[in-house]
Amino acid sequence: MSLFFRYTNIFIQLFRADFITFKKTFADRMINSSIWVSTVVAITTYIMPYLGTREIYAPLIAAGTIVSCSGFECFPQMARFIADLHGDRVIGYHLSLPIPNWLLLIKMGFYYAMNSLLISIVGFFVCKLVLWNQIIFSE
Repeated sequence: MSLFFRYTNIFIQLFRADFITFKKTFADRMINSSIWVSTVVAITTYIMPYLGTREIYAPLIAAGTIVSCSGFECFPQMARFIADLHGDRVIGYHLSLPIPNWLLLIKMGFYYAMNSLLISIVGFFVCKLVLWNQIIFSE
């Protein structure tokens, strides 16, 4: 049982270190995602209906834009991970820590998911602001 607590402590410390580095760029990522989401959703909401699209198209694009925000956050991190495997091998340090390798990979996946989730939440609120009356949560 003490081994479980030691793994948990190391897991939390590694996760905390990753989020310290994420916190440095979070404002930039939030601004970039907000600008991109608001531009795409505003164009599909207010300009595309004049070109012949139906009004139901805007909430569909908003949902796709939120999902793509998540993808745009995850893809560069995965590319960095693959480049690390073929390049500097910084992951070698993490693999030398006294935790199982599978737990390190779970930590990385969980970090990527939380990172994408935080940016997607920002995208969701921006979509709600742009599509004010078209997205109703009571239905």
